[in-house]
Amino acid sequence: MKLNLESLKEILAAVENCPSHQIDALDLKQSVLGATKDDAAYDAYVGHVRLLIRSDLLVCSHDDGFASYASGPRTPIRGATYELSMTGYQLLEGLRNQTIMGQIKTYLKGVGASGLKNAPGFVVATAIQLMLKG
Repeated sequence: MKLNLESLKEILAAVENCPSHQIDALDLKQSVLGATKDDAAYDAYVGHVRLLIRSDLLVCSHDDGFASYASGPRTPIRGATYELSMTGYQLLEGLRNQTIMGQIKTYLKGVGASGLKNAPGFVVATAIQLMLKG
């Protein structure tokens, strides 16, 4: 899976846009993917959700919110819910700013997807630098 910052932003924003700031796994899938039957898009979605969870940017009530079956695709668990962590909110704000998003892309090219966990701190530091220059 290729890391896609727009996909991360879409997933985080879908959670934030819920009035309770918490979303059911099935509703998140519907919000992000709609009715698509594209296996590659679904696999990328699952990969990005799992990456957000492993990076402590997204919190899930049931492991990662997916049930895995040997005979079929991973399916969202009914009743599993997602919510943003504080660092998830910070990253989302950075991804909404085109200047900061460009710098996040450069940062992640240097450190890889494993650096996503540290990206919110990078966002805050970058925002402060921009404010001081401004």
